Amino acid sequence: MSVNKDLLVLLKSNGLGEGEPDLSEKLLKGFLNMLIESGQAPAKLICMNSAIFLTTEGSPVMDLMRNFEQAGTEILSCGTCLEYYG
Repeated sequence: MSVNKDLLVLLKSNGLGEGEPDLSEKLLKGFLNMLIESGQAPAKLICMNSAIFLTTEGSPVMDLMRNFEQAGTEILSCGTCLEYYG
């Protein structure tokens, strides 16, 4: 897998779309899987608001986040959001 230096992904919540939380989580997992399987990892994956929970202990997508890191993606969590949520 190569890193696409022109690709940046901004995640604003811990799910994808507006609807049932379980469905939103499933859709996000599917999106992240598709991104990994494309063979083009983003240069940066930025998490803000409730998306910071994707990068913390207990994340339902922690394995996927590790795959992105191993591919060379820089994963960033919003400091203000981390402070807000404690």
